[in-house]
Amino acid sequence: MTILSHPLIPINSIRKTFRALKSRNYRLYFIGQFFSQLGTWVQQVAMGWLAYHLGNSAFLLGLIGFSSQIPALLISPFAGVIADRFNRRKCLFLIQILALIQAILLGGLTLLHWINIPMIVLLSLFLGAITAIEMPVRLSFFSELIDDPNDLSNAMALNTTQYNAARMVGPAIAGLIISWVGEGWCFMLNGLSYLAIILGLCLIRLTPRHLGESQNSAWRNFYEGFVYVRQHRPIRAILMLVTV
Repeated sequence: MTILSHPLIPINSIRKTFRALKSRNYRLYFIGQFFSQLGTWVQQVAMGWLAYHLGNSAFLLGLIGFSSQIPALLISPFAGVIADRFNRRKCLFLIQILALIQAILLGGLTLLHWINIPMIVLLSLFLGAITAIEMPVRLSFFSELIDDPNDLSNAMALNTTQYNAARMVGPAIAGLIISWVGEGWCFMLNGLSYLAIILGLCLIRLTPRHLGESQNSAWRNFYEGFVYVRQHRPIRAILMLVTV
């Protein structure tokens, strides 16, 4: 009996590792998000390469990276209010459309040789602002995608694994595309990748979420969240670490 049951152990472990994928809605979103993440990393590498190619400056390369990240520090604390007060799927759908437009615009300007450093910085800031809003909305959206609430932590873990996998594969794909056809097609590929997550959002079937009327203003809710973080040392330490 021990010998016969032994081969089943790895299978059960695999099932447990990917148990959140049993939820149809999460599975659709997970697949779409993976292709979107790949495209994002392809664009990120191509954008830095293009900035360095145009300006021949390490400072400009750092500036592009800074402009894509600083909106997260300034906007993300307020984006949680959006996730609580509005339909999350509709918010994500709009965010993906805006990101798609940004990628196509960046790709078109590059292919037409109209692109310059100020344009890259502005489009990078725009994408950073979109991402800053998308992140808290996306993470809170998981609770609506999972059939079994006990699988929520697994969904979060799979999301992190997916992100790191895309971060490894995406830059390699970007390097190949840049060497073959140039940076512009990297941006176009990223724009195409957003169609995967948009399709996933369209196919998801959700039970309508009741959005109760908050008695407090958005600023009041933000202040209450700030007070909560200040009073809970572990959360405060994590947020400070991420900020630094």
